[in-house]
Amino acid sequence: MAFDLATVKAWIGLPAAADAVVDPQISELMARALDAVQHELDWYFGASRPAVEILDGTGTRALWLRQPPLSGVAVYERAGVGAAWTLVSAADYEASGDTSQPMTAMGRALFNVVNWTAGVRNYKANYDEGFTTMPGDIEQLLLDLVKGKWQGRGAIPGMKSETIGDYAYTRGDLEETQGWFSVVARWKRGRI
Repeated sequence: MAFDLATVKAWIGLPAAADAVVDPQISELMARALDAVQHELDWYFGASRPAVEILDGTGTRALWLRQPPLSGVAVYERAGVGAAWTLVSAADYEASGDTSQPMTAMGRALFNVVNWTAGVRNYKANYDEGFTTMPGDIEQLLLDLVKGKWQGRGAIPGMKSETIGDYAYTRGDLEETQGWFSVVARWKRGRI
């Protein structure tokens, strides 16, 4: 499975043939869903891209990145704000953990042979972030979000109503949001 236009159209139940009106609308919903998920979770789920982080030295052996690097990490340090950056020898630290499993917190840690110097904005890390393959639960969440928005266009968001004879009711659509809550609970982390 992939989070691309053809897969999303198949998931929604739309014909695969190109449609000059529908395709841009679906593509826009896809972009919005991905942006909402990435923003809420503070993760980047796209293909590899360069990342630069300015970090506070912890005074401990571990320095934490925003997400696991896809490739090697270059770490720079400086004596204070405005001072020049100098490269930290790669022999002095290592990325630890199984970075193929992004949910392992250790995949975000850089362990130094000695403690990282405590300080404010005194380290900079350059690395590539992203995923070679989007995690399945994130992909499924995105598919469900786009499908729900597409099928609910024109309706009051999250509301369903039904009339049976003289009886009518309206309720919130909790079943469709359960996927959101479980995935958010799994991926969301506190800000470091």
